[in-house]
Amino acid sequence: MTVEKLQEILDKHKAWLSDSTDGVRANFRYADLSGADLSGADLSGANLSGANGLLSNVNYLEAHFERTEQGYIVYKTFGGERTPPKSWEIKPGSIIEENVLFDRCQECGCGINVAPLEWVKKHYHGDIWKCLIEWSWLAGVCVPYHTDGKIRCEKVRLLEIVER
Repeated sequence: MTVEKLQEILDKHKAWLSDSTDGVRANFRYADLSGADLSGADLSGANLSGANGLLSNVNYLEAHFERTEQGYIVYKTFGGERTPPKSWEIKPGSIIEENVLFDRCQECGCGINVAPLEWVKKHYHGDIWKCLIEWSWLAGVCVPYHTDGKIRCEKVRLLEIVER
């Protein structure tokens, strides 16, 4: 699929999401999306069944996060756009949990938002926490297809505050 054709489909899908009469739901069924730049695209409602070349959770984690014997190292801040739930104990060693929206077509959704260190430094001010997604918690990770760097998960262990 050419870059131009992909952009045309994404533009029509965006119009479809806005209930425009010119809009058409994106149909990527059995499409080869290898190498396609879907960053910033809202794929809500798009037909992605059988599509090849979509970003897998595991490949994204391997490419963007440090792998340890215990799991993957990720980074998080608190108190930015949302106040942390009162049930979260923000201290080293604590485990925090939240339900996750597993719809990979939705860039934003419930869950614990984490990202690579450089992404967090660029987008947030304040304390940055080094966290761990343990191996047994990987089923609770959602990497949106069009992520700009953030992923969401249902459980992380807080390790320590990172010095800037």
